[in-house]
Amino acid sequence: MELIIGLLVLSPFTALSIGFFALYSLFKKRLDFTFNYWTTSLLVLFFWSLIVSALNKSWFSAGGSILLLIYFLSSLFTSKKYINIDNLHKMINIVVKFTTLAAIIGIIEKIIFALLGYGGHRIFSVFGNPNMAGSWFATIILATQYMATQNRKNKDDNKYTVSSILIIIGLLFTGSRGAYLALVATTCIVSFIKGITYNKKILLWIAIILVVIGIIAFSESKIISDYVTDHTIERSIYLRTNIWNDGIEMVKKKPIFGWGLLATIELGKEVLPSYGKATIHLHNLWLTICSTLGIIGLSIYMFMKFRLFKDLISLFKINRDLALLFISINLIVIIHGLVDVSLYAPQLGIIFAWAGSFVAELASENKVIIKKTYIENINPIIENRKVS
Repeated sequence: MELIIGLLVLSPFTALSIGFFALYSLFKKRLDFTFNYWTTSLLVLFFWSLIVSALNKSWFSAGGSILLLIYFLSSLFTSKKYINIDNLHKMINIVVKFTTLAAIIGIIEKIIFALLGYGGHRIFSVFGNPNMAGSWFATIILATQYMATQNRKNKDDNKYTVSSILIIIGLLFTGSRGAYLALVATTCIVSFIKGITYNKKILLWIAIILVVIGIIAFSESKIISDYVTDHTIERSIYLRTNIWNDGIEMVKKKPIFGWGLLATIELGKEVLPSYGKATIHLHNLWLTICSTLGIIGLSIYMFMKFRLFKDLISLFKINRDLALLFISINLIVIIHGLVDVSLYAPQLGIIFAWAGSFVAELASENKVIIKKTYIENINPIIENRKVS
């Protein structure tokens, strides 16, 4: 398990190898697997992306479709291999460890660039892009807090506190306001849902996180602009507005089928005249999907999300803490998706695919049972039904 998580976290390139590892395990080792709406939809999206690439005569976008295939294979692999609470907790623990290491690498990166006279450098650590690094750190901060609530009776609190501090520092040094706001909004929503069941220590950490990140995200201070975010809010909005306007025009010209998954890189200024250069995506999740895969592709994605949130409601009735973790992961993607597209990063896309696959399996009546003997437990225990 540690090898797989290490490949996932420590480089976007090694993360891609998880798809091939999954393919080997599924067919060479004949690992048991089942299809559900999540994995099936990912496969349909992959084939639809190939069709769109063929219609646009784009080998480049067809190559980009491999990313969707990797997400499909990864979710198919993990849905059966790790689908129980103990394994899920082990997986999250390992993710937190590697993310803490990534945060330390990012902090060292910041120090080195500052010593070289580039104090405004936005770190990307092992993620290749500051915004993607920010989205990852924001997601894992919430996962770390989830694990802290699951280990209240042992000595792991200090470990999670140290990890949280390092990852928060890493997040701040990415200068990603979109990730800042996604974390703040998600924390507020989840705190509201969870209510007064948070202990005082968790509430204190939430308050500190909200205040610090809020100050940095909205501050126009020259010091913060020069040494943390490296750009003003006005500049971010201006650049994105140009991209969004170009994206809307792309949708108008090819609303049904779209332009292909990597059209904005391949065609550049041809489809992005206002922005004036190529970009990997349109800095808005839904606009990017609609422009690249058309209304049909967006409809497939929305179907996945509708079914996912329906299952999350079912899971919430069984295990509230676990459901809130998956809700948090999806909220980060949704809120950050207003200004960025984290799913284009292999590491984040695979985590998102895994989370969806876990929810689909856990919420399935054929895979989940409740131990009614533990009626004193507020959150009933979830376990696998043995497959005959």
